[in-house]
Amino acid sequence: MAKKYQKLIVISRSLMNNQEFKSEVEELASQVVFVPSVSSEDEMIIVLDGADAVLTGLAPLNRNVLKNSPHLRVISNYGVGLDNIDLPFAAEKEILIGWSRGVNKRSVAEIVLSNAINLLRGISLSEKRINEKKWFNPKGREIKEVTLGVFGFGQIGQEVSSLFSHMGAKIIAYDLFPNHEKAKELGVTLVDSLDELLSQSDVFTCHVPFTSKTKNIIGKKQLKLMKKSSILINTSRGGIVDEDALFESLVEENLLGAALDVFEKEPALDSKLFTLSNFIGSAHLCGTSHAATLSMARACLNGLKEPKTVADILEENQWMKEL
Repeated sequence: MAKKYQKLIVISRSLMNNQEFKSEVEELASQVVFVPSVSSEDEMIIVLDGADAVLTGLAPLNRNVLKNSPHLRVISNYGVGLDNIDLPFAAEKEILIGWSRGVNKRSVAEIVLSNAINLLRGISLSEKRINEKKWFNPKGREIKEVTLGVFGFGQIGQEVSSLFSHMGAKIIAYDLFPNHEKAKELGVTLVDSLDELLSQSDVFTCHVPFTSKTKNIIGKKQLKLMKKSSILINTSRGGIVDEDALFESLVEENLLGAALDVFEKEPALDSKLFTLSNFIGSAHLCGTSHAATLSMARACLNGLKEPKTVADILEENQWMKEL
């Protein structure tokens, strides 16, 4: 049987050792090349030489890369974000996109919940104090005692809301295109502005895409609106929270604490945030659970088999037109 693609590039460290995935993907292309990661545009152009399809998550697929990849006709995105792809230029070049929303939503939601419990109860802070030979047992708050503020009420934001709701939290949310029916189903109160969400939240969690409009949207001004007893969690994309402003806010104890799983520059090994006792950081692991990896791999395979035009994706996701 004829292969769908001549040369397929798979850029994913986690999928390289997935034998089931490898067997299926090799049925789609005459040549499959696995690459652990790509760190620059120049490297990406070299990797895509002669390829008519690529499967990737965070590797850059901007105008320059796409312009210098003349054979490329399909991009299947591993994960839920599309901010690494220049969609208008992809549409201009008639490149098709494979993409599914919310495939790792449970994996992300559990990390949000675990970070919230950790910060609210002072678990990591207690460990740090014990390592300093200080017996520290703070009297924290339970989930049922707090108001959760969800910035971005899409599939992941809804999954987070569902988890917190089952534990008794009051939930409020802000979204440019709010799903009123889902909000009613989950008992979520939709607020009218980001400022209102920030000022009312005890736990504030970000679930919005990274765009020119959301870059550093949580900055110094926004952080000052938050309660001193509140915590901030970002598991969406690095660059949405201004990390310098967050550092300053945590040093001055204008927030109880913060947790980031994503950073503007990764790996964030030199981030000064890790020097703070009221900060928890992790290495972009929200979507790396075993179940999430399998779900995203399956979505990528489907994306390669049945990719869509950029126009179709935008029509199905009207909110993307405003980004």
